[in-house]
Amino acid sequence: MKTLDDLYQEIQANEQLKEAFVTALKENTVEDFLKANDCEGTVEDVMKFMDSKREGELSDDDMEKVAGGACTSCLCQCSQDCTKKIFEGYCV
Repeated sequence: MKTLDDLYQEIQANEQLKEAFVTALKENTVEDFLKANDCEGTVEDVMKFMDSKREGELSDDDMEKVAGGACTSCLCQCSQDCTKKIFEGYCV
């Protein structure tokens, strides 16, 4: 069984998995997504995990993204203005 951190690393490295996660957020099927990817947890666990990823100081790279108007706190790490729909604080 994967941890949320393990799955997060996989999502960051795989565009298809990232798109599937965003779809799960939009369709309110996060728990099904977790199960399908051998990870146990709830929507609340995922939100707490993502909040923990956003806390603390920004790296130099993140500071450059912020200065350039990019979204750095969302899972998709988009490199454009975050004018996309927001789902509970996450760019989707």
